[in-house]
Amino acid sequence: TIKDRNHTLNNPQLAEYQTCQILSLAKMEWFGTVEKAVEQEGVDGRTPAWKHPERDVKYKELKQKWVDRFQEAFLKYYPQLEGKIEMFDMATPLSIEHYLPTGSGSPIGLDVNGIENGTEGCRFTDMKIMKKLDMKTSIPNLWITGQDTILCGVPIAQAAGLITALRVAGPFGAAKFVARSVWLLLSTLGEDQRNEKQVLKKKAD
Repeated sequence: TIKDRNHTLNNPQLAEYQTCQILSLAKMEWFGTVEKAVEQEGVDGRTPAWKHPERDVKYKELKQKWVDRFQEAFLKYYPQLEGKIEMFDMATPLSIEHYLPTGSGSPIGLDVNGIENGTEGCRFTDMKIMKKLDMKTSIPNLWITGQDTILCGVPIAQAAGLITALRVAGPFGAAKFVARSVWLLLSTLGEDQRNEKQVLKKKAD
């Protein structure tokens, strides 16, 4: 929320509240395996994504240990927040696997390195792999987009969608889009300044 300029303006009652996200590497096997659903016909017999999966006591205890560890590390860098945290939640690779059945418990797409057995090269140096991942496919009018067309990561996935749209639009359409985006950006900045002045004026009154 601290990155959202309009968070305070649109929600003045929440001005004192902020959110934080901590990311860490973890192996799926540390937390167990994907449990099968009981009398459910979900994907591969697993609990459907819209239903909360049942977890055993050991999993919950292990998850709490990680929560405590992350919270301790967080407060090491931000000790002023001691006693001010209202909620501290955590998602494990099993949580990710429940909602995004990738098979590995990872939200990230393709491996950025080559396949271990050497049958496939690196996606950034092997021309065959690069051609397979190109946004413009060999099928007429069929395009692909997302993080695997460029590099892993949420911002990169968003950028991939934009780049794909610009390629589909062509040079003229892309130039028109960029010009309109610049105009909208400038107008938004002016509106933000006006809103900030209004907030300051209300506080002064």
